Amino acid sequence: VVASLRRFAPWLRPQLTKKASKLALSSWTNPDNIAIPESYLRIGHVTRAHGIRGSVVVKFYSDSPEQFGPGLSVRMHPSETSLVVATMQSVRGGSLVSFEDIAGRNEAEALRGQQLLIKMIDRRPLDDYEFWPSDLVGMNVEDPDGLALGTVVDVHLGEAQDRLEIEHQGERVLVPFVAELVPEVRLVDQTVVVRPLPGLLVQSSPEEG
Repeated sequence: VVASLRRFAPWLRPQLTKKASKLALSSWTNPDNIAIPESYLRIGHVTRAHGIRGSVVVKFYSDSPEQFGPGLSVRMHPSETSLVVATMQSVRGGSLVSFEDIAGRNEAEALRGQQLLIKMIDRRPLDDYEFWPSDLVGMNVEDPDGLALGTVVDVHLGEAQDRLEIEHQGERVLVPFVAELVPEVRLVDQTVVVRPLPGLLVQSSPEEG
């Protein structure tokens, strides 16, 4: 990862306040607002069956899907079936996955559209300067001088660049999650520091509140 690029990384909450040159943002995302059971994390979904031996193609929401390899126990949702990954390899459009006890095309077809969940406690430890996107949502946003700018309401993951969606003066603004614009994330007081962007974020003076 380029040193100046912040990205959300796939899977424990950092213990210390961290300043930023990069952020590996995680595999957390729920673009379809699917209801996920409490204490579980959505890591991907089955897009289609592949071949006749029970394999499926899975789209993982992660910058390192190899962590979800053989031996991983997943909960399928909404079927609530528990399965164990037997094999996995990268293919165009996702990962080719086979599960223990899924041996035929019909069984694989039945998994189409199922969400793959893991328990939150099974998330991988974070490296330095990595943050779970779910931890950033709801944080206060301020400029480097401490003036309030708004609140983080969502996180958008992208292949080239991740973005924070900020509620600012009644509007929603997308801010690239790069060190030049987001120099600091403080978990201790739930604050993200953002340098205002001309035309996007306008600083309020103390008199304006």
